[in-house]
Amino acid sequence: RESPSCLEYVPTGAPVGPADTRALTCSRCRCQPQQHHPTDAEGYDPHSAEQVALRRVFDERLQSPAEVSASRKARGDAAFRASNFRTAYEHYSAALAADPDSAPLLANRCQAYLKVGKAEFALPDAERAVALAPDWPKGWYRLGTALAKLDRPAEAAEAFTKACGLDPGNREAALALQRARKSAEAAEQLAAELEKARKSTTRRQAYDAKSCAQFEAKERAKKRGVIKSFADWTEEHTAAFEHEYKATWTPPPGVQLITNTGG
Repeated sequence: RESPSCLEYVPTGAPVGPADTRALTCSRCRCQPQQHHPTDAEGYDPHSAEQVALRRVFDERLQSPAEVSASRKARGDAAFRASNFRTAYEHYSAALAADPDSAPLLANRCQAYLKVGKAEFALPDAERAVALAPDWPKGWYRLGTALAKLDRPAEAAEAFTKACGLDPGNREAALALQRARKSAEAAEQLAAELEKARKSTTRRQAYDAKSCAQFEAKERAKKRGVIKSFADWTEEHTAAFEHEYKATWTPPPGVQLITNTGG
């Protein structure tokens, strides 16, 4: 039509979701769908300070970074309280885009990520938070929680120790530290048991491999006529085999060559 109304909108960007209308503006007055204005009203100026101020409520492009950050944080907090954790971290992400060096925002998004099982995304936020605010106990607590979720109890215990040192009265951090220490001790004990079992298995495999190699050496000696039967295998033959085997065999880590001591 020659004179489009305020109900006709043109896209000015890509929406971030199905409910995002910020990318739409009126083709005449440039308002958004949430704020309709008649285009033929007497004295109406869409660029006046009054109209721009009204549109600021709905249009983040007209807001300062501090305003965007505060608004998105408030929406993220509300979503988190309602257990809408994915919506919460999306709002926190938008807030961080406006204020990337905010330790509280990073800690909040970290917590939202943890609530939906995204510990691998929560960890960088926690690390960034403690880098920005090393004397803030909550940042260290978030870092410890993320590390614990990623099965890194020893590092989690270190983070919780920092949190407790900065806030000695924080019972939640103290309990988390106890759990992390117990998990770290259990993990260390399990690692020691697995290493012991690995070495035992490797030694047994090494012994079996050597026994097979010695049997094959006896077979070769018998075919060449060096011995008539295995009963003719002497200590001198064993010593020669040991020397040759030791020169060609590479033992696995933690395993020594088993040699014949005679007798």
